[in-house]
Amino acid sequence: MRGRIAGRIAASAAAVVCLAAGYVAGASGLFLTLNEIIASKLNTEAAPVWKIARAERLIERHFVDPADGSKLADAAIEGMLQSLGDDYANYYTAEEFRERMSHLHSELVGIGVVVEKTAEGAFVIQTVYPDTPAASAGIRPHDRIVSVDDRPVGGLGLEELVDLVRGPKGSVVRLRLERPGQTEPIDVSVRRAVIQVPNTEHRMLDQERGVGYIRLYGFTGHATENVRKAIEELNALGMKRLIFDLRYNGGGLLDEAIGVSSLFVPKGKPIMHLEYRNRPRQTLWSRAESDRPFGKPLVVLVNGSTASASEVFSGAIRDLKLGRLVGTKTFGKGISQTWYELGDGSGFQMTTARYQTAGGFSIHGTGIVPDVTVENDSPNVLPGEPGDRQLEVAIREVLNMPADAGGSADNPASGP
Repeated sequence: MRGRIAGRIAASAAAVVCLAAGYVAGASGLFLTLNEIIASKLNTEAAPVWKIARAERLIERHFVDPADGSKLADAAIEGMLQSLGDDYANYYTAEEFRERMSHLHSELVGIGVVVEKTAEGAFVIQTVYPDTPAASAGIRPHDRIVSVDDRPVGGLGLEELVDLVRGPKGSVVRLRLERPGQTEPIDVSVRRAVIQVPNTEHRMLDQERGVGYIRLYGFTGHATENVRKAIEELNALGMKRLIFDLRYNGGGLLDEAIGVSSLFVPKGKPIMHLEYRNRPRQTLWSRAESDRPFGKPLVVLVNGSTASASEVFSGAIRDLKLGRLVGTKTFGKGISQTWYELGDGSGFQMTTARYQTAGGFSIHGTGIVPDVTVENDSPNVLPGEPGDRQLEVAIREVLNMPADAGGSADNPASGP
């Protein structure tokens, strides 16, 4: 335990501590005085670490019951992250960290939904993956989770809610849901299973006029590969125009965002710009080898749940005039997080950069306004279902675009 917290203290300071401890063995009052003297001489970077180590030593020596060193370390890290005021900073035990990494790489045990916490504290289901226990149970986007296994979820954090919904493979979780337009709550029982999170689904919407459709659920592992394969298969079916659906796509891995964007953004063109506190501004460029990697009319569908990596892609398409955006204003998450794994398998994430879209625009807190704004008549309408007016308008827009659209990206847009 002490090695986890105090191991970062400078070697010279550690040597002084050892000397002081030997000199005052058994004299706790003098020991504290010497600690204070030593702490005052430590440099400003080491001093906070020394304070943590000293508190840990006092707890281990004087608390009325034996203290669990691992729990002390976990609590210290959690407290540091909470003090940042970063909504995206979270600490995970080794087991939790493995689960999060599995999710990012498209495999986890759960029911097959993505949940977001609103500003009002409600837990709203953002995405229901097809062919999952949640889909089979009739759960739909926009359903609100009221309780899990008869436990009300009010006041919980998002990670706490996720932990309640997840569980061992084959076990059953009971959810009480509220659905827009219905007065009575809905009770469902869902059996947890290993979820292979799908990146994409694709099909031809109009074979005669060559309108293809790709829906990307998340920028998780293999997203670039799967989108590339989808484009190749649609091209083989005669695709001349594409609708790329990012509704309810909450983001994912930055590397996949750059990879997918590079399937559309010409070589030598920027995709996004990252701004760090203590590093130079970094521009991430397209990896394409062609000036026209796609070169067909393109419409991107977006809504209020299109966030983060999805906004990186949408911003690049709009700023570089490679297509048109249809739907409603995006979420507005213009910051990037980094995951860090610690020595025992635990880990944490925190915000490490702000980003701007390809054209140099910040969208954090404001989102991206589409070229054509259109609402669906009901929030219960799922992408591709009857009544999906946004998709209907997207088809109309892509058919009205000239056949040589998807062009050279020479004239960036004026703003988000």
